Amino acid sequence: MKFRWRKYEVTLLVVFWAYAAVCIGCGEANPLGRLTVSGSVSFDGQPLEQGTIRFDPLDADSSVGMGTVIVNGRYALGETQGLPLGTYRVAITSPESVLATSPTMDSSKPPELPRERIPVCYNTQSELHVTIDQKKPNTFDFELSSSGR
Repeated sequence: MKFRWRKYEVTLLVVFWAYAAVCIGCGEANPLGRLTVSGSVSFDGQPLEQGTIRFDPLDADSSVGMGTVIVNGRYALGETQGLPLGTYRVAITSPESVLATSPTMDSSKPPELPRERIPVCYNTQSELHVTIDQKKPNTFDFELSSSGR
């Protein structure tokens, strides 16, 4: 016995696939409620030329952390990479250039790892915190010191 598609079965199938396509395409544009975050970082009174900044969530309910590069003392996370509401621990790093620390490279030795010039109180043992708030601009400026104070 041959199976014959009836007109209403074809119509039902077309409607189903059209609905499925619309549902897949319709999602919240920013489901985590990410907000832009920006600011400046200075080190010993001068803009930090290069480095990284990382925001790690302190809230048990949040698993979204994010980081970005620091260039000429500025950083920015746009809405698509931004942070949801909450409190975050901030870690800032800026390793010295390998070439600056060892101008003569010896190919028989493995290259030296760059030395971190930012004190640990601003990165691995950071006590810097920020709170992302929907009611105010999330602009955070950090003034770091080589003495760690």
